[in-house]
Amino acid sequence: MAMDSDSDASRIPLDLVYHVLKVLPLTDLLPVMFVSRFWRRAARSMPAFWRDIELTSSSDASLALFRSRLEERPADAISIGMFLALEPFNHLVIETVVPLLVLHVPRCTQLHIHVHIDADLAVLAALCYPTAQRLEMLTIAFYGEIDDYRDWRARRFSVPLPPALFASTAPQLRRIYIRAVDIRRTWPTAFASVTTATFDHGTIPKHSIHFDIIGTNLPALRDLTVIGNLGTYVGTIELLPVAQSLLARLDILRVLMSEGMPPGLLYCPWPGFALMRHIRTTDTSADALEVLMPHLGNHVSLDARRRAHPAKDEYDLRYLSFGTGICRSFIGVLVYSRQSTRPVLPGLDLVQFCLCRLELDAEVWPKLATCFVIPTLPACTDVVLKLSPRIMLADIMAMPIQLQCPALRAVVLSSSESDEVLRYTAAEVAHLITSLFARVESVVHVTLRAVDLHGELDGVSDWIQLVRS
Repeated sequence: MAMDSDSDASRIPLDLVYHVLKVLPLTDLLPVMFVSRFWRRAARSMPAFWRDIELTSSSDASLALFRSRLEERPADAISIGMFLALEPFNHLVIETVVPLLVLHVPRCTQLHIHVHIDADLAVLAALCYPTAQRLEMLTIAFYGEIDDYRDWRARRFSVPLPPALFASTAPQLRRIYIRAVDIRRTWPTAFASVTTATFDHGTIPKHSIHFDIIGTNLPALRDLTVIGNLGTYVGTIELLPVAQSLLARLDILRVLMSEGMPPGLLYCPWPGFALMRHIRTTDTSADALEVLMPHLGNHVSLDARRRAHPAKDEYDLRYLSFGTGICRSFIGVLVYSRQSTRPVLPGLDLVQFCLCRLELDAEVWPKLATCFVIPTLPACTDVVLKLSPRIMLADIMAMPIQLQCPALRAVVLSSSESDEVLRYTAAEVAHLITSLFARVESVVHVTLRAVDLHGELDGVSDWIQLVRS
């Protein structure tokens, strides 16, 4: 949207302007302010403008805006984000931004710091002085790590986090994201009540996952994510009671590593590993699937979705046991091949005869059908298909394969957009069902949710019963 003058902008109803600005994310709200003085005044009236304060540029204008947003309402709770991760920004970060930022830490509910690794000493030292009475979520992420023993300046990790971080006072802190930090030595006492933690090892090719150290220093932890490339050592879990204690109390464990799950974890002989409620991984290898999928048991559902990623075409598979509540989920990259033989959708062959419910994102179905084989699902009685305005029904119906679900009883067609009703004709929906599923002997009840059906029901196959919601 562009305006030539304030008079043009002022002709827009004020209520409409406020409605538009309220739903804009902060990344879009700030550019709107440059349209005109009218939009600038309107944007400054939005709560998000004063609540979510970010610095992503070293320009004088960005720094001045950052300072004014921090200082104008000094009593309000705020979220601060600093994203200056390149080495040339270090002087500005150390001399100007951090001294300004620490003055406002006591009223932060979220604090996200992304800086170069050579600024670590100054940043961490400055964060030892203010208390963080309101802080609920913390990100400390260092970038520029190098794994090169020939370069004496190369650094794999930052210095350890100081024990007196936030003057050892952050009673509300529950979530942390730590990147490229040495966690083997000192830990902040302010982390004692953290329940959700992510440890990102950055770009270092080989690293250790210290479950014993994490378990000792985060006694309240229930949700752990480990990100990296190749975890070469996870400790001898079966011989370390502290590591076992951590794994036993974890509700969710995510191991997002480009080279797969570390063998020491995957083949852990400790029996409690199989009982963990949710294990999530980027490892879709046969070895990982053969270890993780048997944890589910019988009566399993699958939720297949497309995963938003700026550089990769990814899918997300979530297998859930109805009996135990155990979940095993896998993130994979869609790889298109001209070869006639395709692999089975990861994990599906291992639960083929006990999968009773399937939930599909319509956006991902054509991609999955192109890349993988979908075997017959003899126990599947229920299918949910989430339709989207971003994909045409014709694209789904054009796929040359059908789902083989001989026990199918019910299909739900729903909208993937919570606030949008999709509109189709009865003929389109009926054609979609006959294209997607092989004919079954019994009647299939098709329920519509947030899907508006218009037109006559004449000509619909006798095994399809459309139910208007």
